[in-house]
Amino acid sequence: MEKLKSKNEIRLGVYGKPLLVGTIAGTATAVAVILFCALAVSCFSLPTAAMRIMAILTVAAGGFAGGYGAARAFRKKGLLIGVAVGVILALILTIAGVLFTQQAPAMQSLTKFAILIVSAMIGGILGVNAKQKRR
Repeated sequence: MEKLKSKNEIRLGVYGKPLLVGTIAGTATAVAVILFCALAVSCFSLPTAAMRIMAILTVAAGGFAGGYGAARAFRKKGLLIGVAVGVILALILTIAGVLFTQQAPAMQSLTKFAILIVSAMIGGILGVNAKQKRR
């Protein structure tokens, strides 16, 4: 006889698809924003402060899109799903940063990670509350 799983047990099958959808949506959005910012930097002479703002905008847009996409896929627990996607995206960002720069993350990264997770939480809340299409 198969053992029944409790309600509170986290199962990858239930959360896996929404987290994957959110991670892909967040990554794709961040890449699109990075490409737009790279185009802006190459066309205009921008100060260093503008590049910092662009980096913050990139992580915020990626986090929001990730949280929104995951919450739309899961249709409940937007805050929890948003936090989970934000943490996953922060880990991806950290790993990519370490691989490309071969340096440990700096203190400035903590601010960006906080912005990433908060924007993913907001995206998750709005994603759950977004109206579904009627079929």
